[in-house]
Amino acid sequence: MQNGFVFAGLDFLRNYDCPTDEASSGFLADILCYQLEKCKDCYIFIDDFHLLKDEKAAIFLCKLAGRLPENVHLIVASRDHFITGEWIVKLGGRLHQIDIDDLRLDLPALAAYTRRCGTGLNDSQLEQLLKSSEGWFSAVYLNLCSFSKVGELPGKTSDIYQMFSASMLNPLPEERREFLSAMGLADEFTEEMAEFVTGREAVSQILETLTRQNAFVTRLSDGKTYRFHHMMKECAHQAFQTLDKRKQSFYYDRYGAWYENQGDYIHALAAYRGSEDFAAMLRVAEKDAGILLASLKPEQVLETLDKCPLSVLKEYPLAILVLMRSMFNWKTFPGCWS
Repeated sequence: MQNGFVFAGLDFLRNYDCPTDEASSGFLADILCYQLEKCKDCYIFIDDFHLLKDEKAAIFLCKLAGRLPENVHLIVASRDHFITGEWIVKLGGRLHQIDIDDLRLDLPALAAYTRRCGTGLNDSQLEQLLKSSEGWFSAVYLNLCSFSKVGELPGKTSDIYQMFSASMLNPLPEERREFLSAMGLADEFTEEMAEFVTGREAVSQILETLTRQNAFVTRLSDGKTYRFHHMMKECAHQAFQTLDKRKQSFYYDRYGAWYENQGDYIHALAAYRGSEDFAAMLRVAEKDAGILLASLKPEQVLETLDKCPLSVLKEYPLAILVLMRSMFNWKTFPGCWS
């Protein structure tokens, strides 16, 4: 902080030590206010404030903000929400917050932004871009980069997902990347589900960090359910495919067990199909008794049965009866079942 002021031509803090108690921090605030009041206009910008873990720093800045003269403006950028409700009330009109939702573009702002980028999009393309990016600048930027190369907005086969992965996934530590890859299989999930599926502890801390630092992981309005932005979900799914087969099977089985315990048999069947755990699939078919099973496509069920070893089928005669009744309902009678 002292070096920053010296660089700006203000050396009045050169001989002051870092305050260690309330009295010395109050004295430092007095000095700052007195000296900076002499400046015409002064903007103090503090970046990456989330790197300071001591809450005393946040309290000091809040107290300082409440006393600064009108010509001084304090701007703090942080990935974490560091201002308590108490200080929001105390600072009142002195405080101007820019939250994560303020950084999202709506349709008119998106249209203006694309025009300024020199990209001519029609109304249909703008709607498509808004839907795919959800208004996030980084996603809009990546979409427009792809558009500038090929002349159309990207689909799932576009290299935009490689670009997204390079900027959002690849820089993460390996464990965090694997966590995202595994949870990307779920449409929505809770902390409890994430702990069960990944076998990790302190999942709440991981999710809190991700939602604060990454706009592509969102906590829904119920306060306990999380969802990935579709671009993050697609990239996470692609990253999952790069895991070795043992890890993939582990996560598929954990998903299957979670959904089975929740009575969500359709999702359980899909997960067990991923790990090719035929015994588990037949067990779930027994539990379902053909109720939810009726919503599946018969050819999908038949394809799975063709892969199932005969020895496993013989262990689940009740599941075979359930499947036979489902075949009757589907009006599908393969030769092996007639």
